[in-house]
Amino acid sequence: MLVITFIYTRCPVPDFCPRLSLRFRSALDLLGAEFPIHSEYQFLSITFDREHDTPEVLTNYAERYGANNFKNWNFLIPNEAKSDEFASKVGVVVTRDDKSVLNWDHNLRTLIIDQSGVIKTILVGNLWTAEQLFDEVKLLLLKED
Repeated sequence: MLVITFIYTRCPVPDFCPRLSLRFRSALDLLGAEFPIHSEYQFLSITFDREHDTPEVLTNYAERYGANNFKNWNFLIPNEAKSDEFASKVGVVVTRDDKSVLNWDHNLRTLIIDQSGVIKTILVGNLWTAEQLFDEVKLLLLKED
């Protein structure tokens, strides 16, 4: 199972990318407590700031959010064309202003994809909680066992 969200490390809006990263960490804490030896889930944060979010920058970001404590939380710097195509297919819209990252605009989508590659849930926006994400993942994990 795969849980995906889209971020960029310079996001200036605390309720956007930073909030999603904190919720990922909290959901992973809950999953680790409930399923200590379960490794059937992976969390993936995909950046859409390929020019800035280098592997070193993402490593620092991961450390800031405690992602380095989880072997099942990874970060991806995708190919631009593929990333934008995939993002648009799941309803992620990103407007980039070359003059300032502060003028970037994007919406939020978090995907939960089952073992067969089917998108089971799309969490829209940032109002979902870590507990809701945990419940969604737990439900799929229990169905797959």
